[in-house]
Amino acid sequence: MAHDFKQVMFTMFEQLQRNAVYLAYQPAAEPVAVGRSKIGGRPDLPADFVWPYYEGKGYLDETPVNRPLTFMAQINLAEAAEFDKENLLPKTGLLTFFYELHTEKWGFDPADKGCARVYYFADTSVLMRCEFPADLEAEYQLPEFAVTLANGTELPDCGNFMYLPLTQDIPRQFPEEADNLDWDDYEEMRAEYGCTPPEDGWSETTKLLGWPNVIQNPMEFQCEKVSRGIYDGTPQEAAEDLQAEIEQASQDWLLLFQMGTVEDGDFELMFGDVGHIYFWIKKRDLAALNFDNVWLILQCS
Repeated sequence: MAHDFKQVMFTMFEQLQRNAVYLAYQPAAEPVAVGRSKIGGRPDLPADFVWPYYEGKGYLDETPVNRPLTFMAQINLAEAAEFDKENLLPKTGLLTFFYELHTEKWGFDPADKGCARVYYFADTSVLMRCEFPADLEAEYQLPEFAVTLANGTELPDCGNFMYLPLTQDIPRQFPEEADNLDWDDYEEMRAEYGCTPPEDGWSETTKLLGWPNVIQNPMEFQCEKVSRGIYDGTPQEAAEDLQAEIEQASQDWLLLFQMGTVEDGDFELMFGDVGHIYFWIKKRDLAALNFDNVWLILQCS
């Protein structure tokens, strides 16, 4: 590998590196205190909170069914603040994530809107441990896991890297060698640059912010397209007049939260076949603390 090429890549890495806040989890030995970060269990919510529902068809449903979303996780942002090195998140409050596990929507259909919801509660003092809705089936009530947090510096994986001109607002003056970059060579450079996974014992797949662990294709373009009401299976020519506009707008999407397999003993929560769910948000919405337009995508192998 040419030395000059590596130096050019390292210069690009300086523009691309992102901070992630990693979650490690362990079964809660005792109930997690109200307002603290955790996965599963019963959520901490205001007294007047209205539990979110999603109406959609599951695998065996003949007609759509209105079902309660599953509480997935909550993050105490005061706990996360020291690890949010880029200051993208509020410094206080609670960020709460829901997803409807029965239908397990993938996010490529505009009708998937509402299958996942994110809520921000600025004042944690008004929160209380809430019961599940009576119609939330037991298999969609997750056991409670305590979490610990850490941060790390990330770069996109090689597949994501090759799509950067569509998804990122950065100079695209790559040397010719980058167009046919070998995956192993890229990973070697990424490691040499110093962006290594968290130490053993930290989850590599459940995190706030950073770069997504892409299983299929980069997701920013899909988020913009589907959230505009365009089915992701629509032939490209059907939206050709919007292509450039969607590409430009896709640069505003940011990974908010990624969740991978959660397991302990006989319990296993897996998305598809060893997949992840990804909660995406527009940068301007995050800055405005507007979580109403978060878009979820599921990917698996």
